Amino acid sequence: MKIIRAQATGTGRVLSHFRFRASELTPASALDRCTNLTTILPDVMNDVINYCEKIDPQYTFRVIIPNGPTSASFDVVLKGNNFKILCSRRLMRGWFPLNPFAAEFGSNYDVIFSIAAEESFETPLLTMLKEKYMIFEV
Repeated sequence: MKIIRAQATGTGRVLSHFRFRASELTPASALDRCTNLTTILPDVMNDVINYCEKIDPQYTFRVIIPNGPTSASFDVVLKGNNFKILCSRRLMRGWFPLNPFAAEFGSNYDVIFSIAAEESFETPLLTMLKEKYMIFEV
């Protein structure tokens, strides 16, 4: 098992919070955005999800611990034929709670990935992440 921490550089997707809680990656509607009922998916997590989808279109996405009104953190799991990845989003920058909008910017997050996969899956994924993001091995 490989554990890494990646520093996001931006927002990958803005999702509907209620659909996210139901383990669906549904883009936020105009109403969701107006009421601020959204969940930010950092770009690094978005890239890992896209990679998993490319390798195994039948992969599953499941929310383990959703974010909520008192926490910006969440944990999700991506599971496919030859991989299982636990992704933990953590708000690390942005001066929260002094800046209440810190959670709305993907670049304020770090994502911790726990990767259990075959070497043929893991090596290209880690190479892609190291080329694009600041990575810390844990």
